[in-house]
Amino acid sequence: MTRLTLALCSLVLAGVGTTSALADTVTFDFSFTSTKNISGSGSFTATSVGTDEYLIDSISGTTDTGDGTDRKITSLLAPGTFPEGAANDNLLFFTPSDDTYSLDVSGLSYELNNGALLNLFSVGTNDGVDLLRVNGNEVVQSIDISIAPESSPVPEPESMVLLGTGLLGMVGLVRRRLAL
Repeated sequence: MTRLTLALCSLVLAGVGTTSALADTVTFDFSFTSTKNISGSGSFTATSVGTDEYLIDSISGTTDTGDGTDRKITSLLAPGTFPEGAANDNLLFFTPSDDTYSLDVSGLSYELNNGALLNLFSVGTNDGVDLLRVNGNEVVQSIDISIAPESSPVPEPESMVLLGTGLLGMVGLVRRRLAL
């Protein structure tokens, strides 16, 4: 019976150890400011769609459209639905060589609770915002944008394996002492 239990525990531990340490969905924090008082901050979740490429699935936070009022982000616009300029694709790219995240020229688009639409984008090393206000006025400005992955409070599977093997060792030690 002891060998069977040990074999089953080993099989479970081997299966857990093969689980990827990185989740398919990652949460990112973002913030941006322009010289004309357009600013915003919040977080979004993105799913890996390829090497160093993520599709943004949801967004939350606030944006000030330049009037001094923080407006709540109500929804992420579906890819290709931003009405002005390049159609948004809601893609985020990771550059491993310098550990940075950036948008592309098509950008990330979302709606505010007052009906205004925004598209955040990057062209080379320059970031920008395209703001389409409710009254139809369009404003395009340069921004400084910061995007960083949130740190995960959940330990990766390898830590759980280490904890499990430590507990198994302690159980074996206690059983051995009781048998003596």
